Amino acid sequence: MSSLLPILVALSGTSEFSPPAGLEERTRPASEPAGASVAVLEGAHVVVGLVGHTGLVEVDVERTLRSYMRDVGVGVEVVSMSSLTVLEVYKWARHQAEIDGVTVVFWFEATTTDNGVFAGRLHLLQRDAADRVYVRELSVEGEGRAEMMMESLAAIIRASTTSSGGGPPSGLRPLELPPQLHDVAPDVLARAERDAAAEPVASEPEPGAREVSVGVGYRGGTLDIGRLAWQQGVAAEIELGGGQRGGALGSVAWAWVAWPALRGVVPLEIRRHELAVRAGYRFAAARRFAIELAGGAAAERFAWSAILPQAAIVRGSTGLKLRAAVTLDGSLRWGLTPRIGVTVRVRATAWLLNLEITVQRDGESDRYPVLFPGIASGDTYIGVFYTF
Repeated sequence: MSSLLPILVALSGTSEFSPPAGLEERTRPASEPAGASVAVLEGAHVVVGLVGHTGLVEVDVERTLRSYMRDVGVGVEVVSMSSLTVLEVYKWARHQAEIDGVTVVFWFEATTTDNGVFAGRLHLLQRDAADRVYVRELSVEGEGRAEMMMESLAAIIRASTTSSGGGPPSGLRPLELPPQLHDVAPDVLARAERDAAAEPVASEPEPGAREVSVGVGYRGGTLDIGRLAWQQGVAAEIELGGGQRGGALGSVAWAWVAWPALRGVVPLEIRRHELAVRAGYRFAAARRFAIELAGGAAAERFAWSAILPQAAIVRGSTGLKLRAAVTLDGSLRWGLTPRIGVTVRVRATAWLLNLEITVQRDGESDRYPVLFPGIASGDTYIGVFYTF
């Protein structure tokens, strides 16, 4: 921020903030006492700016705010901006407040994100009092600091937007603006918007951008219901997805499935190597959750060998064949952090090229069925992923 920032901070005073208990009650935060007067503002709209590197993901902040505002009819828009000067941010806020339907403009900047502490300042500018800015200092500590900060911001923004009775927002201090802020050069807004578009917030996946993720995890599925109902192993995949806001996706996956072995008259060790490709769409369902629907194709190298001593007396007890299939799957992705998460996937598979295993004992002409993989199978994948 520019040299004017210390003036604003000095005028704002300090007020440490602890997030109210029970923030999981989003339709009425714990900071709102039971029976409080809350205005329903159908058609109203608030804009929230994240200035500089705040450590918060734009799409997560917007989803949190929408969950808090859903019952009062207030629309929400969250935008990320580069590290602008005080003059530029104030001009941006004034411009937003002039847009039809916008009632309040907020902007947040982080001041400390080290040593287990996440602190920042939330500013507020009202449409009907654009010459006055209010500010509140926030500070949270401990695990999940970004999550707690988003919840705290959402509770304050809701209370400041919906509280009835007029007057200054509760809990925020008025900031007397220096004279320099009342006479801003006309080109400041255009430059601020240009900088915001050219310098997206770094260090976290861009919400609307393509992203590449790699994953590894458990893979299990059906094989022969009557003889070997379930086999399991490990899998790894690379996925090019539509980002945190959803979009088209594609992936390539490899799986090795080999346990348990087939037990019976002729025990066999079965080793399956599968290569699969899929394409589909990711739907952003809720904050840090997404649903994927995809279809694809799979090719499998299916190898088997008898467990001694049967191998010495059985023909056909060792072999190698290929299988091919089309697939349809649904996945749930849960982002534990902006880059790390968990995927749970269920897949239906139809084998177009299948096999069966039969064996023949020495001295006999008849062949005995050992394994008949079904033409349809179900698979499950549970793994972790990392997004670049």
